[in-house]
Amino acid sequence: MTNDMAVDLGAPIGVFDSGVCGLSVMLTIRRHLPGEVLLYVADSGFGPYGERSAGYIVARSGAIADFLVNEGAKAIVVACNTASAAVASALRRSNCQCPRWRSRRRAEPASTS
Repeated sequence: MTNDMAVDLGAPIGVFDSGVCGLSVMLTIRRHLPGEVLLYVADSGFGPYGERSAGYIVARSGAIADFLVNEGAKAIVVACNTASAAVASALRRSNCQCPRWRSRRRAEPASTS
């Protein structure tokens, strides 16, 4: 498989959650990839997402993903289980060209493209 997108290896990996619980995901990434630059977004001003509608979660997650891409993220990790469940298919359909991962017990690619 070829990838037509040039990736800046020094670019950050974007991580987001509806609050600060995703920090444990970020620390796991740091432990396994100590040389990576990480950019974390805690959306605590608009969370928690648990009682929000799917549409709200998709909209907030899209806005955060756009922010991370605009900041040059080479990959996005959705560290929020609620957002991960709500946005996985929407992110796959989006124009975002960087890899996305959902946080679960083990890292699982959100898409194959």
